[in-house]
Amino acid sequence: MVDPENPNKYIMYNQRHISEDVLRKVYFMHNHNFSARGGSEKIRYNFSLGYQDQDGIFKIGPDQYTRWNARINVSADLTKHLNLDSRIYYTDEYKKRSSSTINGYGLFQQVYQARTRFPIFTPEGKLFGGAGSSGNNTYALLKEGGYVHDNFGGLNSVFTLTAKDFVKGLEFRTIYGREDQRRDLDTFRRTVELWDRADTPVYLLNNPNFYEVNRRNIVTQNFQFLVDYDLTLAEKHNFHVLAGYQWEDFTRKTVVASASNMFTNDLPSLNFADQENLNNSESVGEFANQSLLED
Repeated sequence: MVDPENPNKYIMYNQRHISEDVLRKVYFMHNHNFSARGGSEKIRYNFSLGYQDQDGIFKIGPDQYTRWNARINVSADLTKHLNLDSRIYYTDEYKKRSSSTINGYGLFQQVYQARTRFPIFTPEGKLFGGAGSSGNNTYALLKEGGYVHDNFGGLNSVFTLTAKDFVKGLEFRTIYGREDQRRDLDTFRRTVELWDRADTPVYLLNNPNFYEVNRRNIVTQNFQFLVDYDLTLAEKHNFHVLAGYQWEDFTRKTVVASASNMFTNDLPSLNFADQENLNNSESVGEFANQSLLED
């Protein structure tokens, strides 16, 4: 009803719980997997491919998880004395979620602890904001408050070349491993206008708007050369010698750029902000080590 003391305000008597409008009672997840294996005496392979798609608990706004993964293992006897083993694994994960946190006084707490007296919409169909900060804001934040797009990809590979039986009991192994990780994280907090009976918004969420682009790449390389020698004397005395060399290299690079108070509220871009509202940073971390081992 219209507030008799202020014609620009409504007095609300909502009886519907906000959880009915924002939370799913049932969500779906499906997995698909394909695998194949086979080979011959000299070459053996194992291949698998997987896909997963999962809905989130929120029925509105961005809330979804998708993953692709693939694995290829191949072992080949190149000669009587040489064997090459390769293991390659790839994964790509994509998460879409609201730009509002669920921690602290976040979305869940607003749903279950805030008052339910205030509805989501005004009689005119606009997002209601006469309560200020309230549980009904959860719907507005999910529906129009922006997003977080989190994409993670990784490629992990290990190659092992083994030479043995040139001399009885003697084995050489050369191992090379490499791991590439990539993460693309985009965050957009869109300003949301909330209304009462007035002709202008009475409350703003995510004010000012904000957009951040985060790019991270990590490369780890590892090289090992190992020598194993087993010697038996007089069928009673067994000797084992292991020696090796290892080298490892790690590089991490992160670039972050952000903009706030952008000119447009609907198309996030670093180009749509004044110079004083732009920030950027870059960090690079590197280390390397090498070692000798003997047993």
